[in-house]
Amino acid sequence: MNVRLRMRRAVIYVRVSVAREEMISPELQEHQCRGLVEREGLVLARDPLMDVGKSGRGFSDRQIAEIVAMAERGEFEVLVLWVWSRFGRNTLESLQNLDRLTDLGVEVRAAKEDFDGRTVIGRFAIRQMLNIAELFADQLSETWKETIARRRRRGLPHANQGRFGYYRCETCPPKKRGIPLETCPMCREGVLKVERDLGPRLWDAYECVADGGNIASITHEWYAAGITDPVTDKPVAPAHLYDILDSGFGLGLVRYRLPEQQHVLARDKEGVPQKRRNRSRRPEQFGLYLPGRHEPVTGDRATAERLWDRYTARRGTMPQRATIEDRHRPRYSVSGRMGCPYCQGDMQPLLRTKKKRRPPVNGRPTPST
Repeated sequence: MNVRLRMRRAVIYVRVSVAREEMISPELQEHQCRGLVEREGLVLARDPLMDVGKSGRGFSDRQIAEIVAMAERGEFEVLVLWVWSRFGRNTLESLQNLDRLTDLGVEVRAAKEDFDGRTVIGRFAIRQMLNIAELFADQLSETWKETIARRRRRGLPHANQGRFGYYRCETCPPKKRGIPLETCPMCREGVLKVERDLGPRLWDAYECVADGGNIASITHEWYAAGITDPVTDKPVAPAHLYDILDSGFGLGLVRYRLPEQQHVLARDKEGVPQKRRNRSRRPEQFGLYLPGRHEPVTGDRATAERLWDRYTARRGTMPQRATIEDRHRPRYSVSGRMGCPYCQGDMQPLLRTKKKRRPPVNGRPTPST
């Protein structure tokens, strides 16, 4: 009697920490994983799961939970990785999740480091590969910590990137997102110089917010004047302007987080507290604001320091996020009742803060954007 065996279903998981030129591209990882699928006679249960720009240190913000949920529903039998470090660079959590998948009957394979995890020697080899991955991550972390500490001692920000209101030198091109930085001997020190046109505008923005002004009116004026961020080549939105102002760089400061501010406890979808990296950019989330080697955009350092105190005092009175009542309360009492005298369309609030706008009509904004 012929017995037809059902082909085992597989899921491919791909992870890339940071998109850069020397990275192992997701396409290359997927290609090698598909090669293992074909050699083993497996069938893909779905399109590959990809975590692009995700660190292997943590698991809360990656699709590992989705993989475990699929295994609990019995949607596949084999998980295919490129190498074991793609699953994670945290040995303890990696082994916990691998054990969970094994208990659910899922076999985990790595296309380039293919060990049989069902054997004693195979499990030992997998643990060693995960230990090596964590060691590499720890060594890289120590190198970055030493680099950041050195830049802090020199009065430089932790990242060597372009800043609004500043330029590097007259000969080097400005820093562009995703393009390697090119420097010459004149600017290799990393000290930026004040840009003649944008610097005073940045100072005026600090003054306006410190005096209780509306930041949306600032960005609207900049948009009308055709001002863009040299780093992104895009108009400056209110949230982005807050990021620029909160850095304090325009007032001659560089900021750093204290070790206890690096992570925060946040609850996941199930309400379980999880340790996550602190990504807030508000001034109160940085314990150190130190004088930098660069100059304030205008004025002396004493005047800039007094302006910074006024700005942070004003910023501290602003809520960190909108409450439920704020999200459901009409912003204007006549919202939806007013019409544009030029196009006869309905007036919309928050027109000035929108990032994407249609071309103006007769020099005026298009209300339907």
